[in-house]
Amino acid sequence: MYKFEDTSPAISGDPDLSAEAITINGIAIERDIEGFRTLTVSGRELIPKLLTTKVIGDSDGDIKTSARLPNRTITVKYQITSKSPDEYRKKFYRLNSLLNQGESRLEFNDAKDVYFMGEFEATSTPTDGKINIISTFTFHCYQPFAYAKDEKTFTNVGNTITIENSGTYPTPVSFSIESQSDNGFVGLVNSQSIIKVGNPAEIDGCLLYTSPSPRDCS
Repeated sequence: MYKFEDTSPAISGDPDLSAEAITINGIAIERDIEGFRTLTVSGRELIPKLLTTKVIGDSDGDIKTSARLPNRTITVKYQITSKSPDEYRKKFYRLNSLLNQGESRLEFNDAKDVYFMGEFEATSTPTDGKINIISTFTFHCYQPFAYAKDEKTFTNVGNTITIENSGTYPTPVSFSIESQSDNGFVGLVNSQSIIKVGNPAEIDGCLLYTSPSPRDCS
């Protein structure tokens, strides 16, 4: 009988879980399955950028024609300890149900401020005839990004809203405008685009009222 010891104590997050403990769609596997322990997690670090280049005639070097980030693969090494073959099978039935939920939200105890989106892809085969095993499973992340859990909100100062993206990749922005008075036109302008809502002719125009009869604004 082997005795398993976690040599990586929790360094952040929940101290009752292992350092890199995985949570899937809000369920911490170590709490859900007695005897399950996350040993290591790989694949959350840097990923290579895929560059497409072209050589121009006899010119030195080359030029970039495109660049993109590939998908990400996250591999979890884990252990399961059991007291009997029947208990061992039941734990794997439960683990199978937790992993096979399609694309899922993945969180890790040492990075509580971010999450990944990934789908269970593969697993290594545990040794036959054992009820205490060490094995791995992997997730395929179609998008390689780590997403921040907290959404940032920015308010306007006068006619300007300054948005600071503290991440490492361009991020789409959603706008919510609450008008303090009647408005016939709203315009948003940044360095890349212009959004116009309403009728620009109503800017600095006359006050319009709801009325069953026409009103002259001349």
